[in-house]
Amino acid sequence: HGGVLETVIPINPINKETEGEDCPTGVFFYEQSPEDLVRAIRYFETTEDIFGQEKIREHALRFSPSIFKERIKTFIADTYEEFQQHKGYLSVISKKDVRA
Repeated sequence: HGGVLETVIPINPINKETEGEDCPTGVFFYEQSPEDLVRAIRYFETTEDIFGQEKIREHALRFSPSIFKERIKTFIADTYEEFQQHKGYLSVISKKDVRA
């Protein structure tokens, strides 16, 4: 997970919300070329009023180091707990496979 497709809420003809979770946080450009970047910047400049600073900041904070640390700790703890719960079951299966 991660990357621009999961972290940027793009502005497009359908999504011109200025409120709520669908409030755009960026403009995509599809080719890594100077022309495409200039086109995206110009598009941003014509739609700048749709972007809310607070909404962009709020959205960006979801990807802060402290939130990442908390999510990874939770993921590791949950995964380890699940592993421990199934550990006995897995060892029984392994012993059967060895005998077969």
